[in-house]
Amino acid sequence: GQKLQALSLEVMQNRIKWLRERVDDLQVWVDFKETEYTFSLRGLSNFLDRLVANPPPAGQLIDIFCKATYQEWLNHLYAEDPHLGQFRREKHEHMIAEFVKLDQELIRLSPNRVIESANTRKPKDILIQANDSEATTLLKEALKKRQLMPIRALLKRIPHLLLRLKPCLLMSPISVSQFLPPELMKFDLILFDEASQIVPEDAIGSVYRGKTIVVAGDNKQLPPTSFFQRSLLEDIDWDEITDQDVEVFDSILDECAGVGLPVKTLRWHYRSKHEELIAFSNRHFYDESLITFPSAIAKDDALGVKMVYVRDGVYDRGGRRDNLKEAEAVADLVFEQFQKHPEKTLGVVTFSIAQMDAVDEAIERRRRQHPECEHFFKEDRLEGFFVKNLENVQGDERDVVILSLGYGYDPQGQMTMNFGPVNKAGGERRLNVAVTRARELTVFVTSIKATDIDMKSKSAGTSTLHAYLEYAENGPAGFKSTTKTAEFESPTEEDVAMVLQRLGYAFVPNVGCSCCPIDMGVVDPNNSAGYLLGIEFDGTTYQNSSSARDRDRLRAQVLE
Repeated sequence: GQKLQALSLEVMQNRIKWLRERVDDLQVWVDFKETEYTFSLRGLSNFLDRLVANPPPAGQLIDIFCKATYQEWLNHLYAEDPHLGQFRREKHEHMIAEFVKLDQELIRLSPNRVIESANTRKPKDILIQANDSEATTLLKEALKKRQLMPIRALLKRIPHLLLRLKPCLLMSPISVSQFLPPELMKFDLILFDEASQIVPEDAIGSVYRGKTIVVAGDNKQLPPTSFFQRSLLEDIDWDEITDQDVEVFDSILDECAGVGLPVKTLRWHYRSKHEELIAFSNRHFYDESLITFPSAIAKDDALGVKMVYVRDGVYDRGGRRDNLKEAEAVADLVFEQFQKHPEKTLGVVTFSIAQMDAVDEAIERRRRQHPECEHFFKEDRLEGFFVKNLENVQGDERDVVILSLGYGYDPQGQMTMNFGPVNKAGGERRLNVAVTRARELTVFVTSIKATDIDMKSKSAGTSTLHAYLEYAENGPAGFKSTTKTAEFESPTEEDVAMVLQRLGYAFVPNVGCSCCPIDMGVVDPNNSAGYLLGIEFDGTTYQNSSSARDRDRLRAQVLE
């Protein structure tokens, strides 16, 4: 701190000697000043000053720099979008829980609102009316015991009162044309359900009576045909039927799509409790566009798709056109199901009317032997036991569905590539209906395997049947979701995976076959065929959901 003039020669000599010995430190100083200048150019002077004032261990410098950089980056993002800075996990989860509660309450109360609105339209003070009034006409007819007015004539007399009493009418298209006078009765909305089975000429009468139409249906399911209405009443030999005998018509659904009406696709599949039940149709019919949900149990005898091979089954071609061995196997499975799982609903679907009759007869014989099972056969349209064929099972669903192919090798050991309705025009759509009726388990009873089918056949139905036989025998190998190419989408997923590995848990990324799989499934250590836990991140699946109801309520509700 002294001035140079005040220093003695000896002190100056020692100082110069000290500087000469540390001349290399000068380069360190120069490097520091260059670093300081570089930091200032990058706007990091304050960061360097804090390091100089309180120097940390050298090994921590990179981590400190990264943390500071990320923190400044976050501060910048918070400044750009204040909502990010205000986000709190607890508050967000509370908001989701409140939304779920209100949404469910809204759905619960909606029917009451509809009823209240309908009640306000009902006529009041109708005790005193003119003799020819609509109310008086209806009251008189209600009190009659005989000589009742024809329904069409009655509805023609009370067109306004009818819509006030019953603003929503459930009718077939033919009934609409028969009973509702078009000049007097107009509707704000006409809704066609199962429209893939309605031909335009049957629908046009209903269309004429509406201001707006909604056409709901699936053009991958049963089409309208000229044949099956006749086949239900006649004893027809499928071996003698040609494609010309089975004419497939365009439905009102096809016509509406053809003229360019706006289309809204319902993509969520809610019925199947196991993804195997819908994965085949999703791949072969819907271009993997359906959003399906994997089960927590990957493999279980009571879930998915199973094949029962009847090795000695014989198709009685040219005779009864049925397969008695297969019918007996189906009857055995039906009563086995009643005994093991009496709480589950059950249905049988056959590929021909003759096989349906054979199954019915086999079950009837078992009923006489097991009267204690009689209560399983009570009439219940929605949940009761049934035996139906391909043509009339659309719209039905049960917990367990048994399919009986029936067709196979004849007594001479020969087999033609004729599989009844499956071979004919629209046969692949009938197969699609049959294989998607179950909620929990589909059992395919067959006397042939995929290798028995000659793939030279040009029939779309035969090709689809071959693919489904392979699927039933081997499972959905190769059906894993292909929408996610990387094992992990984000560092967060990698971190969670590392923690699971450290804890000793095995996991499977991207569980499921559809476009929206579960991000990560933790394998149950006590059951390798099941998952202990499913983990979802706010990644692609979450972001692709179009509404809060989809993201935060429905998906979780279905998975639970």
